Amino acid sequence: MIYVDMDGVLANLYDYMTLRLFKKKFTELSKDQEDILRKVFDDKHYFNFYFPEGCEGVFDRLEPFEFNKALIETVVEYGGKYAILSRPCKLDINGSKKAKIRWVEKHLSFCPPEKVLLVIDKSANGRAKGNVLIDDWHAFLTRWEEKGGIAVKYKAVDYKKEEDVRKYLREKLINISHGL
Repeated sequence: MIYVDMDGVLANLYDYMTLRLFKKKFTELSKDQEDILRKVFDDKHYFNFYFPEGCEGVFDRLEPFEFNKALIETVVEYGGKYAILSRPCKLDINGSKKAKIRWVEKHLSFCPPEKVLLVIDKSANGRAKGNVLIDDWHAFLTRWEEKGGIAVKYKAVDYKKEEDVRKYLREKLINISHGL
């Protein structure tokens, strides 16, 4: 099975937050601003100060990345199906789960996932031979591989053209598609 993360891969959480906090896109942040962003995301008091709509409201408002259709179509081309595997926000687990499910229903209706898993420990699904995780977060990818899964790093902000997304994913998935 190919598992696809949401935040940073399909849903543009980072620009939503950084445009509000710093009036600039995530890719334009300084190291200090990245550290501030992490603190806001780790502390409910700070988070609610800057985002009074709360976690559920934030996740409800996230824009999809421009090349999601290319990403999903390429994943399905190699895996036949896919699942969403995302971590709920620890500041409001239930609210972020509800919003993420609504987000998937709204923005992935062109090719719905086989299932949506919203769990704290993504790596548990890396135990099955051939399971692939497409994620932007290094720590999740490392734990996935430690459990025996195959990790593919993908940050949507790194791509400017649809064809680049398809090319990158095809190069990664062609080598592993026989085991899916």
